Amino acid sequence: MPLMRFSTTPEEAAAFVPQLLTRGSDYIKFMIDDGSVEGRPGLPMLDQATVNAGVAEAKKYGALTVAHALTVDS
Repeated sequence: MPLMRFSTTPEEAAAFVPQLLTRGSDYIKFMIDDGSVEGRPGLPMLDQATVNAGVAEAKKYGALTVAHALTVDS
């Protein structure tokens, strides 16, 4: 199965976490940004429900989670 690049729903986030861990990720990082800071506006922005689902899935595996928000609004 090809690795997803983005998760935009709680279901996608929950499915993405095990893929990352299986491929050797040491932790799960959530980028909470719309891409405008990096000059890529329009990227899908994670909502709280999606972050919560990803964190809950990571906890099942005992994986560390971190979030990276690039703006105060994020």
